[in-house]
Amino acid sequence: MTKIRTIIIDDEAPGRENLKIMLNDYCPDIELVGEASSAVEGMKLINSLKPKAVFTDINMPIINGFDMLETISKRDFSVVFVTAHSDYGIQALKAGAVDYILKPICVKELQLAVKKLVDTYLYKKDDIKSYSDETRKLKVPQFQGFTLLDQADIVRLEADNNYTKIYVCRNPLIIASKTLKDFEFQLDRNAFLRIHKSHIINLNYLKEYTNLDGGYAIMCDNTKLEISRRRLNDFLEKIKAFTAAK
Repeated sequence: MTKIRTIIIDDEAPGRENLKIMLNDYCPDIELVGEASSAVEGMKLINSLKPKAVFTDINMPIINGFDMLETISKRDFSVVFVTAHSDYGIQALKAGAVDYILKPICVKELQLAVKKLVDTYLYKKDDIKSYSDETRKLKVPQFQGFTLLDQADIVRLEADNNYTKIYVCRNPLIIASKTLKDFEFQLDRNAFLRIHKSHIINLNYLKEYTNLDGGYAIMCDNTKLEISRRRLNDFLEKIKAFTAAK
């Protein structure tokens, strides 16, 4: 796979140096092509170097990381926020970040973030065709070929061993010869959320949430889906961000 062209934006030199070392030592899929000591300098690098990934701090002088992203009209790159502050999670999600890493940086968390970058990069390159900003097609492999689905029509996905059941609005059930994990990073992360090892839902079709018996999502067709305990906080935070963006 071609390495992902990446830049680092952080107003603190030790922070940039530490992240560079960790990416070089532990993340072979990353190609560092530049670094910036401010958001203003970072925007210039983005325009000139055209990176596919940006690791950026949030709290920086003059312009912070969130405001920097808002000034970029066409964002053709993925973002990972790297910050010492733990209270920006929802805002980072709303800003469309692939991941959010706390300083001091943990190697495993960094590698997980890079894996998400790789999955996002591959999905943009190979698996999904964007016919417009609003319409995305998902390529679904089946026994005798494949089907192209509008992501907006997908209600939910359910694991079935090495296959995936895809429930589509006003259409028959589709069985895909691909695991749920394979689909997870190919779906629009602003609309889809994994709530259980067996379930990914489209939040646009979520009808109700109940905290009885640990927590369940009730979909538009009245299907009741369990939310795993370890994913419950992510679910509730995503709902806050999702409804605030509407």
